[in-house]
Amino acid sequence: MVKMNLIKCLTTTLMWGVVATSSWAQADKPLTVGVIELFPNPHFAEARKGIEVAAKRLNVKVIIQNANLDATKEAQFVQTFITRKVDGLLISAVSPTGSLAALRQAKSAGLPVVCYTTCVNPPDDKDLAQAFVMSDNKGLGATTGRQAAAYIRNHLNGRARVLMLTCESHDVCKERRKGLNEAFAGLDVQILAEQEGFVVDKARPIADSMLAEPPRILRRLQHLRRWSH
Repeated sequence: MVKMNLIKCLTTTLMWGVVATSSWAQADKPLTVGVIELFPNPHFAEARKGIEVAAKRLNVKVIIQNANLDATKEAQFVQTFITRKVDGLLISAVSPTGSLAALRQAKSAGLPVVCYTTCVNPPDDKDLAQAFVMSDNKGLGATTGRQAAAYIRNHLNGRARVLMLTCESHDVCKERRKGLNEAFAGLDVQILAEQEGFVVDKARPIADSMLAEPPRILRRLQHLRRWSH
């Protein structure tokens, strides 16, 4: 609950940032802000609530789209917002490099940009966005990794064989994996199998399938044991 309230508080602040960077020459009419979410998940669902609450308080119209981790779709949304002449753009960038063209297009069109959760890499972030509040994705991976590492160290004698659901076709998740791997340093952790699966309704059957394949996993485990000896 504390985390969700914090998300709402941050998105309220972000909405103020978008309004502050928009043209006050048009203050006689309500502002319109385009919002592009990274992908559907509980974090962005809570952020959306905060955005909508803040927009209502500020008498701002918001148009919310979801890029679903697709840089092409994100670019299309940015172009649509430019065409519709919105007053500001609140965006969680799909890729620190792949979103550059879209944000440069927004800048060329004079569209103020505020990033939240994710943005493009420095120094382009400061050049293309007027404000940003970002997640430390490597830090998030390290936090998860430390919790897992503590369990492995305290309950499994520092040794674990792991099945993993990933999302590493996306830059955000690559950073989180770096943090996870660093937290596992010094432990005997072997990844027996990993598949992409990060949206709940899709991840569950993938996990079930992985757990239903003990012969293949056991063969992999036996191979690792022979190799370790």
